[in-house]
Formats: sequence, C-alpha cells, structure tokens
Amino acid sequence: MLIKKDHANTMLVRCIVEGNLSFNLLKMSCWRNMLLAFSDIGEKYSGITYNDLRVKYLKKEHLNVQHKVENVKALWPKYGVTILSDGWIDTSKRALVNILVSCCYGTMYLKTIDCSGVSTRVDGPWLAEMVSNAIKEVNVENVVQIVTDNASNCVSMGHILETEFPSLVWTPCASHCLDLLLEDIGKLSWVRQVHKRANYVVRLFTKKRNARKIFSNYSSLVLLRPSATRFGYILIVLERLARVWRALEQTVVSNYWEDWSDSKKPDVVKVKSIVQDSSTLPSIMIVISIMRPLFSVLRLTDREGSTMGLLYEFMRRARDTLEREAREDTLHKDR
Repeated sequence: MLIKKDHANTMLVRCIVEGNLSFNLLKMSCWRNMLLAFSDIGEKYSGITYNDLRVKYLKKEHLNVQHKVENVKALWPKYGVTILSDGWIDTSKRALVNILVSCCYGTMYLKTIDCSGVSTRVDGPWLAEMVSNAIKEVNVENVVQIVTDNASNCVSMGHILETEFPSLVWTPCASHCLDLLLEDIGKLSWVRQVHKRANYVVRLFTKKRNARKIFSNYSSLVLLRPSATRFGYILIVLERLARVWRALEQTVVSNYWEDWSDSKKPDVVKVKSIVQDSSTLPSIMIVISIMRPLFSVLRLTDREGSTMGLLYEFMRRARDTLEREAREDTLHKDR
C-alpha cells in the first residue's frame, strides 16, 4: 500500500512539473475533491480524452458556471450590489476598463471596455456613460454604490453618476486611498532621504553580479526591488533590507569585498559607507514602524471579504499604534 501511494505521489509530482502547473493547486479544495473523486471510482481510471475535455466536459462546466452566476444574480435585488470599475493596460498595450459586480455572495465579471481608440478621451463624462450603461444593465434598483480609484476623471465620473442616479453613492477605492497615503509618507523629505539611501544599497546588489555573489555567502535571502506600481513598495524594500542588514555589514567588511576589483569605485564605496553608518538602520526601522500599520490595513482591504466595518476598526488600531509609538519615541528623547 505504501509503495503504491509513493508511486502515485511521484506521478502526481511529475505531472505538475512537466505540465508547469502552479504548486498552489495543491492548496485548492477543487484539487483535493478531484483526488477524492478518483479514489472513489474503485477501478483503474486513465482520465478523459483531449477531445472530450475541450468539447463535452468544457460545455458542461460552462453551463455549471452559468447556473452559479444566475443563482448569484437572483440575490442582487435582496442584498444589493456594488459596481467596480478599474482601468489597466494589457500585454498589447491597449487601455481597458474592467467593470465587475460585487455582492456579499461573490464578485463577478460583467464586461471590458476598450478605450484605446484614437478618438477616445477617457474623461469623466465618457467613463460616466460607460458605467451608466453597466448600471442600467444590472438594474439601478439593485445598485448601492460605485467604487473606482481616485483619479481626477473617476472623481468627475462619480459626481455625474450621483446626479444621474440619486439613490447611488460613489466611493473611492480604499486600497487606492491607502496606497496614496503610503506614497505621501514616502514623499516626506526625511523619509525620501532614507529611501534614497536604501535604494543605493539595493541597486548595487541587484545590478552587480559580483556583489550578489559575495552577499550570498552571508545571507540566504536576496534584496528586493519591486516595481514602484506595487502597493506599499517602499515598505517591502525596507523590511527586507532590515532583515538582511547584519549580512550586509558582514559583506562590506569581508575579504571577498576587499578583493573585488570594483570595491574602490565611487558607487561601491558609497554603498559601503551607507551600510557602515550607524544611523542608517535606525532610520529605516522608524520608517517601517510608521508604514507597517497602514500596510496591514492595505492588505486587509485588498482581499475578498473585507468590509467597511473591518476597515474602520483596523484603521483605528493603526492610528492607536502610531500614536503609542510617537509617545514612546518622545519619552525616549526626553530621557
């Protein structure tokens, strides 16, 4: 029995690796349900054919999804819905606007609008017309609010729609608001200086292969340099930097570093001085302590199931945390 189970596990792993499937599949309930269904057959089973999958069973699953969607739609008059609108750029560089419908029983895709045409001007009135059509499609009596980001054209759109549909409210996206708040903190002169110095270090170790090679002798973690469009990217960079700071200190004083042919170049010397400056790490930790409570709220809002009540509660906790740390910092300075 154990030999058969080990063989089955080996075949499963090979299927995942050779098919380049995500390991996250193993965390999904549908994966476990599939394996349990296989084990209940009680006889040898080699699966379905390619043609059956792409025709017969795909059509069957499409009907199943449609049935689930209709069940959710039937609940819209009872619970109300939120219209979600979000702009993005696809791999073909087309400007698109996604429109989704969300209620307490789930969020579903409604439509995508291509706004990349030469004559298309994505201003408030144009967006208002597009979202207005979606509201009418869903039925205005079912719609409670419209949620978009805080761009000026979306603000204009919100005012237009509130005038056209007095029963609705426009709400700016909480995730976008918090991300803008984190960005505003990052624009403070002293925070910008801390981030600038941190970027000198990160840039060197992400761009220079020899620097990374030396650093890998002292740390199993790598430095992160995520895109500036990612929520809370400053905090992500600084937290990883703080975690590997001891390894950075060991790196810049090692014999490998001294023997490195580029060790006397101005940019390398500057990074070494930043790492050895006793004020660098404490300043990084201060920025982290300010941003982390807000980032925790941001992560809460950016997932399925978050509610306005939870947002207010966690924002209160974040405020209390910041006020407590400010008092403790003041007491420390007085001493």
